[in-house]
Amino acid sequence: MTNSTLITQEELKDTSPAERDLLYQRYGFSPGDIQVLAQAKNNLEKVHTISKAIIQKSKELNEQGRLDNRKIGSQITLATIGGILRNPWDGKVKYATTNVRSFLSGRYEKHHPNMQLTSTHGLRKELGVYSGNLESALNEGYDFYASEYDLRESIVLPLSIGFKVGVVMGIAKAEAKMVSIKQKPGENSGKSKYLQFCGSDYWNEFGLYKVLDTLLKTEFNYCGDITRENNGISLHVGSSAISTWICGRFPLTDQEYNPTQIETLSTEAQMGYFSGYAAAKGKVREGRKLIRIFSRNEALLVSLENIATNNGIPIRISIVEKNKNCPFLDTAATSDTYCLSILSGGVVMMYNQKLLINPEHLSAYSKVQK
Repeated sequence: MTNSTLITQEELKDTSPAERDLLYQRYGFSPGDIQVLAQAKNNLEKVHTISKAIIQKSKELNEQGRLDNRKIGSQITLATIGGILRNPWDGKVKYATTNVRSFLSGRYEKHHPNMQLTSTHGLRKELGVYSGNLESALNEGYDFYASEYDLRESIVLPLSIGFKVGVVMGIAKAEAKMVSIKQKPGENSGKSKYLQFCGSDYWNEFGLYKVLDTLLKTEFNYCGDITRENNGISLHVGSSAISTWICGRFPLTDQEYNPTQIETLSTEAQMGYFSGYAAAKGKVREGRKLIRIFSRNEALLVSLENIATNNGIPIRISIVEKNKNCPFLDTAATSDTYCLSILSGGVVMMYNQKLLINPEHLSAYSKVQK
């Protein structure tokens, strides 16, 4: 989970005035700028003045290409305001955030069972720098839980599912799992659930995970980090809104899989789902223009087959019997396993229609073409 705020509460903790001023240079504030802002009387007007100054500096950073426009609102936090509000500065960031909260308390906060609303979220909305759509998504009937992080980072949920979101859904079905974090008593269960994309081969899947990372940024306004774990690869989605929405809309476990969840999508979204799943699970044998997908979930492969055939992509399903060796599998099948084969003509069609999402598949295709 990436924090887009340029100054964190932890960084401000126990800093001297000079160290505090140095941190705010990230926004372009001079020590003189900070002194002018800090010397005003502590009240709600001062909170607004400091917030507007941070926003203006953030917009200048955006014009310089140093800060994403959709992350300007992320700079408005109790800590970034409190670091200037508390004067003289003594490094006591906890007291500084309490001071800011006291001025905002009761002005914006309101309870919502599916959202962790905060006073700073209300302030961002009032100042016009909240660029998310989570309240609109709830009004559309979407089922998810939004944390304070989701609101601060202006996380977006797609109000319609097209090809790109379909790709994310397909990769999620193939690679993702829910990670539960221990809850405190009385907490909403949505706070404890996050999505983890996990692959087994860092070098062969890095290109795919870069594609996934880009799609999470463009379609959900989420900035993640790709990490290496031994030989594997991982991308943690620390947004409870994205995680609970994906898992509610497209359950990840085979036991919960329901073909109608895919079949009711638009053709464009279905093709995205098919392409995303094939990109994550498809195996390419060197020197052959053929992609194979193995699974014990016959219903899932039948759904993928239906999507492909409905769009003219040659495909077939076969079975790899238990204990039978297969060149596409690292070992013999431990149980009856279904194999969906995207035939040569289908691979060509996918290439021509830009449906080959995995850079490794594109590379293998190019080598065969030479």
